[in-house]
Amino acid sequence: MIARLVVADLVAGWRTWLGVFVVLFLSGVVALVCAGDVSTARAMDDPQQAAALMNHAKIYSAMNGLVVVAGVALLVGYAVRLQRTRHALWQFAGLTPRSIAAVVLAQVATVSVLAFLVASIAVLPVLDLLLNGLSRPVRADPDAPLVSIALSPGPVAVAALVHVGVAVVSAAVAARRAGRTPALVAVRAPLDETVRPGVGRFVATALAAVLAVGTYVGYLLGDRGVTSLFPIAFIALFAAVAPWLTGPVMRLWTAVLPAGVGTTWFVARRNALHAVARSQAAVALLAIAAALGAFTGAIGVWSDLRMFVQGLALFGVPVAVVLLTAGTTIFMATPERRRESAVLVVAGMTWRAVTLAAAIEAVVVTVTAGLLAMALALPATIVPLPGQQALDSLRPLPWVLLVGFVLVVVLSIAPVLAARRRPVVRELGVAA
Repeated sequence: MIARLVVADLVAGWRTWLGVFVVLFLSGVVALVCAGDVSTARAMDDPQQAAALMNHAKIYSAMNGLVVVAGVALLVGYAVRLQRTRHALWQFAGLTPRSIAAVVLAQVATVSVLAFLVASIAVLPVLDLLLNGLSRPVRADPDAPLVSIALSPGPVAVAALVHVGVAVVSAAVAARRAGRTPALVAVRAPLDETVRPGVGRFVATALAAVLAVGTYVGYLLGDRGVTSLFPIAFIALFAAVAPWLTGPVMRLWTAVLPAGVGTTWFVARRNALHAVARSQAAVALLAIAAALGAFTGAIGVWSDLRMFVQGLALFGVPVAVVLLTAGTTIFMATPERRRESAVLVVAGMTWRAVTLAAAIEAVVVTVTAGLLAMALALPATIVPLPGQQALDSLRPLPWVLLVGFVLVVVLSIAPVLAARRRPVVRELGVAA
């Protein structure tokens, strides 16, 4: 019965799981690139080139690993929460909390396996191109061609286990909560209240804080070894504390403009604060992307064209993964947004005003992310770095936020435009 429920619910909630699949597909590509590095390095006769590829595998996995784990954890937990009403119906149908948790974990495992398989099929024809392009900055001879080989079974198996394991572990807390949330509470709209952080988040926050402070102090004292990666530790710390920061920061800066400015502004602000879980995921991911951009600026990626190309090869994928994940969280809430738009129209707003409110809500999300990214960039780059290098770290921030804003505003307005083409009565029940 559980197997049938897993498949049936994946089909019924295809919009939600499609977003998870896209991000896990990119995660699978990252894992396969690292596996390709290791496989190729083992087959090469030149020890210098082999060592360079292994070095790329370490750098690439370290940079992408943090981003992918943070993004997948936010996205999977968010996806499970979006389906909370459905989980309540399962409880009414007689499923035990343990069975509901098992179904959720099975769904995540199924989607992650399918995403890895599709990524494997898609990557194989272009594996040589990926390895040549992505690893070029760290190779002993950037112009030397790589050995063209197939992926080795061992590294691929490890990549697959890590890929699926990260997704399943990320869903563990959400799956447990899905089964234990009382049905009468779960039938409410899934984004109406903020979930309180559990013991796991407190532990993760403490560990990230120790790592961030330790590497930061070491860098300030003159060490230039592994402590040079302290901005990554700051990003990890931010990912852990994001649930505590997003709501208060958004509420604080938006209060500068009074509600009397206009009905559209009032509605946009209240929507962003009311569905804080939806805003929280997008804001946190946009801020992480902007912070990664600041990190690339701090190490001089934007100094000349050659460094720019190398920077895109090493850091472009993590930033793209985070931005796409942020957009995915908004896409997954499309039914809820369509219903909200219909309710506002019934309450007396015009479709034009509702569309404008959605655009303003995108501005609220992006500005909040920018403020949080600046809070990350100031101590992580501007404080310890000399003048010009500190200024260079800020150059990517507006560009990353601009791309993020375009993505957010398009995905926020699209549900409104879709809803206005259909009868309002039908849209009122679209999220049911």
